[in-house]
Amino acid sequence: PVVTADSLGAFSEPLPAAGQEPEAYARAAALAKTLPVAAQHPEACVLGADTIVALGKDILGKPKDPGEALAMLKRLNGRAHRVITACAIAKPGTEAARQRLETIVDSTDVFFGQWPLSVLEAYATCGEPMDKAGAYAIQGAGGGLITGIQGSWSTVVGLPLPLLLTHLLTLGVIAPRPH
Repeated sequence: PVVTADSLGAFSEPLPAAGQEPEAYARAAALAKTLPVAAQHPEACVLGADTIVALGKDILGKPKDPGEALAMLKRLNGRAHRVITACAIAKPGTEAARQRLETIVDSTDVFFGQWPLSVLEAYATCGEPMDKAGAYAIQGAGGGLITGIQGSWSTVVGLPLPLLLTHLLTLGVIAPRPH
């Protein structure tokens, strides 16, 4: 069986440590989601993922309210930034959860268009940004704010599918079935 840590809601996202690199924080957040579930389900492959937005070394989390969403959008406006998704995979087995872990990290450069304040305000108050790192969803209405990406679209959405599937195949967790 495959269990996703996100679907169980059995985690709390850690806050970044002072000076923590964005990739290290994304990895730590994915681990924080995966370890408790893997400990409870040693028979399953457990996947936990976390996606962050990094503007330089600054980590932009999920906004608490529309005002904070607008502040993030103003910082991103007309600039490039990185979206980083880390996945932690606990393979099935009898060892401790941490011993069964594998992690992968992928990043994509995202180019945010230069938008008038009225556009940013309208998006910040539409509700969509509230549970999204960096206050936008490329797979939703926020995708209209993005002028381009360099890397994987699925990494920006929150799960780097080509990288993840390759890794799961290599681990033997999944295998193609002939028809």
